[in-house]
Amino acid sequence: MIRIGISCGDTNGIGLEVVLKTLAQPEVREMAQFYLFCSAQVLAYHRNTMEVGEIPYIPAAPG
Repeated sequence: MIRIGISCGDTNGIGLEVVLKTLAQPEVREMAQFYLFCSAQVLAYHRNTMEVGEIPYIPAAPG
């Protein structure tokens, strides 16, 4: 299966919202393994406010 990494960009922008709405669709997630590169806190906030289920992510390393 293809693996795709996505950087979420500006935490105050719309990028993460667009990515989460897209990945919330099961047919999209079946196309590849998607990995989000972003802050765990920001991802959790947006996931909860948008009511999106679990999505694999790689939390940003400190420093």
